[in-house]
Amino acid sequence: MKKKTNKISVKIMRKRIEKKLDAQMRLYVLARDVRCVTCGIGEGEVNQNGNKAIMQCGHLITRAAKSVKYDMRNIFLQCSSCNLRHEFHPEILTKVFLDRYGKEEFDDLILKSNQTKHYALFELENILKSYQLITKIQS
Repeated sequence: MKKKTNKISVKIMRKRIEKKLDAQMRLYVLARDVRCVTCGIGEGEVNQNGNKAIMQCGHLITRAAKSVKYDMRNIFLQCSSCNLRHEFHPEILTKVFLDRYGKEEFDDLILKSNQTKHYALFELENILKSYQLITKIQS
């Protein structure tokens, strides 16, 4: 029974850390990119449909690829419209990536995304601490 309790505790801790990490990464990407990297609109500005832009962290490679989920080269600030469009037209964000980082980094990210990765709790905590530090330096 104790092993099962420990597994549940680890799962709960992992979820909490991942939630904090997602929030911290969002702050980092908001500060780094400021506007949608695809269309240039800013948070709360009115888009061509008359709606206020809602900014999201868009991933070039799906968040399901754990090996690149927390790689900042994979995450860009996008308005919700462009983030949705990426699902059907990935070439737009791919061009943004290539313009920013180049072909060698693109190839590296693709290679990394094809690797299996399971983060230990201490690894997630270290990633969180590093992004907290970077975000603090940015502001």
